[in-house]
Amino acid sequence: MSRTMYNMKNSILLSDLAPAAVVIVVAMTAALPAYLTLSRAKPGRARSAIAYLLGFFAGLLATIVLGGMLEPLAGQETPVVVIGMLASFVGPFVGMVHAKLAQPPRRRRPRAASMQLGFTR
Repeated sequence: MSRTMYNMKNSILLSDLAPAAVVIVVAMTAALPAYLTLSRAKPGRARSAIAYLLGFFAGLLATIVLGGMLEPLAGQETPVVVIGMLASFVGPFVGMVHAKLAQPPRRRRPRAASMQLGFTR
């Protein structure tokens, strides 16, 4: 195998590996603040919105950092920043769903109408 063929195969591998690394790292970085916010905060109305925004901005920050580092490794036709932005959009939803599924199931309260219809002797 010639030397140029070997270098070409390595460059193809690096150009395919950079977007995959960006997706994985950015999605996990975006999911972590959303997960921690929903699992540790008190129940409230704006809890999920705050969790999503924290995760989204953390994902955008990770996209900026990784996009700057990995853009030279990726090919010309590979939009690393666009892929990172998509992962920062989807990542908080993953963290929020994981936090909701990790919580114990809520108990149902008995309905008030059935309590009032009790029979007396």
